[in-house]
Amino acid sequence: MAVIPLPQETEKIANPVGFLDQSSSPSAHVLVTTFNDVSNWARLSSLWPLLYGTSCCFIEFASLIGSRFDFDRYGLVPRSSPRQADLILTAGTVTMKMAPSLVRLYEQMPEPKYVIAMGACTITGGMFSTDSYSTVRGVDKLIPVDVYLPGCPPKPEAIIDAIVRLRKKVAQESLKQKNSLLQQHRYHTTRHSFTSLPPVHTGAYLQSETRRIPPRSFHPLTQLPESEKQTLATLKKVPASKTVPMAFSSLSYGLFYKQCLWNNSVNISNHKAQRAFVQLPFTSQVNFSSFGSVFSLGKVVNKRKQNLFCSQASSSQSLVTNTSLKTSPIGGRISSWLATRKLENRSLGYDYQGVEVLEVRPNNLSAVALALYAYGFNYLRCQCAYDVSPGGFLASLCYLTRMVDYADQPEEVCIKVLVPRDDPKVPSLYWLWKSADFQERESYDMFGIFYEGHPHLRRILMPENWIGWPLRKDYITPLFYELSL
Repeated sequence: MAVIPLPQETEKIANPVGFLDQSSSPSAHVLVTTFNDVSNWARLSSLWPLLYGTSCCFIEFASLIGSRFDFDRYGLVPRSSPRQADLILTAGTVTMKMAPSLVRLYEQMPEPKYVIAMGACTITGGMFSTDSYSTVRGVDKLIPVDVYLPGCPPKPEAIIDAIVRLRKKVAQESLKQKNSLLQQHRYHTTRHSFTSLPPVHTGAYLQSETRRIPPRSFHPLTQLPESEKQTLATLKKVPASKTVPMAFSSLSYGLFYKQCLWNNSVNISNHKAQRAFVQLPFTSQVNFSSFGSVFSLGKVVNKRKQNLFCSQASSSQSLVTNTSLKTSPIGGRISSWLATRKLENRSLGYDYQGVEVLEVRPNNLSAVALALYAYGFNYLRCQCAYDVSPGGFLASLCYLTRMVDYADQPEEVCIKVLVPRDDPKVPSLYWLWKSADFQERESYDMFGIFYEGHPHLRRILMPENWIGWPLRKDYITPLFYELSL
């Protein structure tokens, strides 16, 4: 019987990654490798990405978790804690405000850790790289990047390709290279430092006295007439389960309703009593038949009223040249209602949607807003601002809606306040409509309009140490040349 000799060299094991080095020793049953290769193999087979996205590209990354692409076959397990993750995909635009949070998350990740820059906005700033005031021109200015993945946005197949490239890079690492990456090299550059601020949304902030008690400037406006104090005393004794009689005038009704909310003097939690306070008989007090043709639901407006909508230049000039705001001869019914109560305003006609626009001086805004709340405008739909012209006035607007039952399109009104850009101060509407809280903060952040009486007026979109007001027309966008050095 012939004896077949064993081959001196064994066949090499197929390895697509190509990092294992099979021993050439005579023993064919023992695979000798190094500790470096074993640690690299363990890491590349179990990359745990941080479940974190900076912008819209994260949608493409999230699709990898589904059954169609199933990135679990690569050993990727998304983690919600940075202390359990070793891979972060910066998916999308990195803003100046989110940059400190991104750096903080990166620093909380244990070594070794890796970064994939996903998307053009992450790599260079993308479409925001030329004139954006809030975009970081490249995430590698903040943290080191291992793999760059261009695209807007990159497809899930491209993300898988980037992960495969990262796995090959991890397979070629050595302990000597890892020791050369010191911790101080992982921080953001000294030219682009940030100021750490304490957290804003705390329990003490929500329960502070400044959020529950209105400023003293509102107290004179909330005083009821002497003729109605006796009615007020009688009304306080009415149980909440009964319907409140319509004994007050429209203005006093709204003021008393706000006093109940501030002082908790009357129990108005009952639905019937609350409706009695809010639904007021205004139509019987003003004759609306003489104010022209605003048809059906306010969508169709008389052309003559549309022509009354003045330009921004004439509106700005009226505040400078005129000593008082005069109501237009063909003003709207709300403007005339305010004029009968000696509340100074100027009618600007109607906009294209049939909403009446009123111009009010800053010192009269609180009184006019209180009167409109008493009129029935119990919902602040929008508060915004804009820059009229470079070097000109700043405009603060608020759109109020009268919410009533069985109304297909509720009545609306717009209040416009023009203030000079060197001293832009407007009374806050927070104490009438709590929804003005964040909206006034955004107007302050973008245009620098100071809303007096606001309980917590600080930036909301930009970092607190940001210089300038980004949406003003005379704002010069910084070029951030220091980030390219």
